[in-house]
Amino acid sequence: MSIDIPVLNANKAPDAEFYVMECTLTVEHTETLGDATKERRAELNGYLSKEVLESALDMMRKVVDE
Repeated sequence: MSIDIPVLNANKAPDAEFYVMECTLTVEHTETLGDATKERRAELNGYLSKEVLESALDMMRKVVDE
């Protein structure tokens, strides 16, 4: 199944072919200390290129690692 990604301005469309994938990423980090709970969550939905996906994964790792 092929999905066409619209080009807003065809005059500025790149000559190269680009590949994107539909992604849904969710990370959660929960810390509990006694009665206190601290939660962090990051979510991303959309069509991403390989480079954007790698950057998003790096940012989401920071949410989990902190």
